[in-house]
Amino acid sequence: MIDVLVYVYENFWDMQACPQSPQLHQRLSSVGFEAEEIDGALHWLDTLRHSADAARADTWDSSPTMASLRLFVEDEHERLGAQGLGLIRALESEGVLAAELRERVMDQAMALGQGPLDLDDLKIMVLMTCWGNGMTPDRRLLAALGHDPLRRPVH
Repeated sequence: MIDVLVYVYENFWDMQACPQSPQLHQRLSSVGFEAEEIDGALHWLDTLRHSADAARADTWDSSPTMASLRLFVEDEHERLGAQGLGLIRALESEGVLAAELRERVMDQAMALGQGPLDLDDLKIMVLMTCWGNGMTPDRRLLAALGHDPLRRPVH
């Protein structure tokens, strides 16, 4: 399913440019993704859309704050593992992940419904959550995720 999400992220500039589920399902199917992967990804994207709509309605603040403390529950420990939680904490301490965005990332990571989440997959969740909320990740966030947009090959 992560491969489907990466394809969507790479092919649509933002969530608004992404087609609705029926059209997107057809496009993903035509490029060779399996129906089960597509269905899971579309469900995840619908959750992201709903989260983004709620965020816009709440006019949440995307600027990082150091005043929040987040304790992770057992399910989150199981899903993200020590490395994933370490990444989330590092992004917060570096000032590139606001508390509100952190919560949306956590919600999206938990919505995957899979076993332990690979660290690279969590990085994709962070980027996809920014994308779904209409945010362009800044260079500091991309660098913290180990992604340098200046070194990315042009398609």
